[in-house]
Formats: sequence, C-alpha cells, structure tokens
Amino acid sequence: SLIEVGAVFWFASAAMSRRTGIFSALLLATAPLHIAVATRIHADPVVSMFITVSFVLVYFGTLRRHSTLLFSAGLAIGGIFWTKELAAVTWFALLPMLWLFRYQWRNLIYVIIGIVLMMILHGLLMQTIAGDPLHLIKVVLNAVKRNFVDGGDGEDSPIYYLRYMFIDLRHVGFLGYFR
Repeated sequence: SLIEVGAVFWFASAAMSRRTGIFSALLLATAPLHIAVATRIHADPVVSMFITVSFVLVYFGTLRRHSTLLFSAGLAIGGIFWTKELAAVTWFALLPMLWLFRYQWRNLIYVIIGIVLMMILHGLLMQTIAGDPLHLIKVVLNAVKRNFVDGGDGEDSPIYYLRYMFIDLRHVGFLGYFR
C-alpha cells in the first residue's frame, strides 16, 4: 500500500507538479476502497501495487529510455501473475501503454525479458512444488471455466470490481468529484 502511494506520488509529481503528486497520493491513501483492501491479508493489495508500479515504471522507462526501469516493469508485470494468476487479465489494461513505445520499439524487449523471466521462474517453482511447470496455469484455467464461464457469484463474479467502482460508490468515496 505504501509502495503504491509512493509510486502515485512519484508519477504525478514528475508528470504534473509536486502539489499534484501530494494531492494524488493523499487521495489514494484515504480512499475507502484502498484502506479496506490494504488492511486485509490477501492478494488484492499486492496485485494493485504491482499494477500501479508496472504502469509507473513503463511510463518512466520509456520517457527516459532507461532499460533498467523497463526490465523492472517487466518483473512487476510478471509479479501480477505470481501474486494472483487470474489478475493476469490486467495485462490487457497495460496494452494502451504500447503507444509510448511508438519511436523506440527495441526498448520493449526489456519489458518482455522481465515478464518472460518471471514466467520461467514461476514454472520452475511449480515444477519443484507440484512436479508440473504448468500446474497452476491448469488449475487457473479450470477455475476460470468453473467460476467465470459457468457463472460465479460474489467475488468470483466477472462484474465484481465494476460494481464496486461504478455502482456501490461507498468504496471509492468522493474520488470522482476531485477529477
């Protein structure tokens, strides 16, 4: 949670102004949904942190043409899968950021290397634990079929987070009013 707030501060300060960075970090830190999720011991706050850090590292890596930041972004994107395999669908949310690479496609390789490294390490871990490097992927695909395709309720529902963000506004507080 603190890493995510710090990443938002870093991004907003550099992209806009220090005042905007402070305000953005305070908004995130005091958002009811962020407080509720960050104080629970489960994967969602860690996934949220990896998503935010991935975005910030890709942004600054492309802006500064810095291979270490881009490689770190790949590791963070891979960290999303390590933390919560079903959250890998969030990788699609990062696709619009490819626009940042429009003049430096060769630098995209550092992000891909970071992602591939994390996936290889995950496969080695699964080989050690379960005897099958694709064990968790098979389990996740089965869970997707059972919970999403065949229909899930509650936290397994495909619209779970959409409901929290757009219908049940208690969880985001007044964030929309401060745009």
